[in-house]
Amino acid sequence: MNYITFSNNAKKFILSAFGKTVDEQEFIVEASNKKQRVLTPDGEQVELENFAGIKKGSEVFIKNDLLSLIKFAVS
Repeated sequence: MNYITFSNNAKKFILSAFGKTVDEQEFIVEASNKKQRVLTPDGEQVELENFAGIKKGSEVFIKNDLLSLIKFAVS
């Protein structure tokens, strides 16, 4: 299996294209409201370190743990 990984700087660049940034604690937040953290479909906050991607056609944030990736793959 092939994996693509991104540095934190690349992740921040991708997030900025979607109007997102990170707060002081490295959680992904709305750029226009840094107190509003983004959530996964399960209601979890997403840290930059655990960011795996954004589902096409929406802003469904996906964490990089196995359970989150399996849920994404079957959705």
